[in-house]
Amino acid sequence: MPLVIAQVTIFACGGFSLGLRLCHCICDGMGAMQFLGAWAATAKTGTLVTEPKPCWNREIFKPRDPPQVKFPHMEFMRIDERSNLTMKLWKTKPVQKCYRIKREFQNQLKSLAQPLDAAGCTTFDAIAAHVWRSWVKALDVKPQDYELRLTFSVNARQKLKNPPLKEGFYGNVVCVACTTSKVSELVNGKLPETTLLVRKARQNVTEEYLRSTIDYVEVDRPKQLEFGGKLTITQWTRFSIYKCADFGWGKPIYAGPIDLTPTPQVCVFLPEGEECDCSNGSMIVCICLPQSAADKFTQALLIDSM
Repeated sequence: MPLVIAQVTIFACGGFSLGLRLCHCICDGMGAMQFLGAWAATAKTGTLVTEPKPCWNREIFKPRDPPQVKFPHMEFMRIDERSNLTMKLWKTKPVQKCYRIKREFQNQLKSLAQPLDAAGCTTFDAIAAHVWRSWVKALDVKPQDYELRLTFSVNARQKLKNPPLKEGFYGNVVCVACTTSKVSELVNGKLPETTLLVRKARQNVTEEYLRSTIDYVEVDRPKQLEFGGKLTITQWTRFSIYKCADFGWGKPIYAGPIDLTPTPQVCVFLPEGEECDCSNGSMIVCICLPQSAADKFTQALLIDSM
């Protein structure tokens, strides 16, 4: 795979789209925004613009000698494929659904999702837990005692203190958080219980966890990505993608993935376009489901929770 692929498609109406594919080994979402912003600024000014100056500096991510794996890292462990989940998602071509989640709804859900330990939760914790539960309910996953995983990406840039990242670093500093729950607990349990699982998994991603991840991969590098038996959530809501993608014609109407159906276990949280009158902190949840489960998911996501 080439490191970067870009394609411009011009439409009869005069509009155009820019398709961009980047190798995740060389950059994460923040690095991609840095590259996209520099590209757009250079296109607008006609001179090379790199602010901040790009920095590679991957040496700080070398494994320790000897490696020190201090966590189980279940995010990389083989998944026991004894549920009907993978068959449900792949038996028929899934359809991609996108839901606008307004700020008011996010706030209501966050208040309902507060864990009972009084330590609170983030909006991401609440939405991720709710989406996971709704997804499992809609797909009618069996058996009930099957242990499902939720994995999601965590930006570990601010967690690195020894040494800290240099300004302009564009490499991949995403760490994968993981939690598990039985189907029966997701379907019959309470939202605050699932939210607590998500919060703990997010908080577990520390600098030491990141170092342990690097050492784990050095000792026992996964031979393939595990897609069965889990939902994977990627959050783009904090990316300045609409600002970065202004090449001189204004901000794009839409910025995000086009087709998630090749990886139906992946869900993406997107910021809404800034030109939309109704944005005001809204997010877009993009997810893939069999057509037969789409209505059930909509019911569980937008109606049953309230």
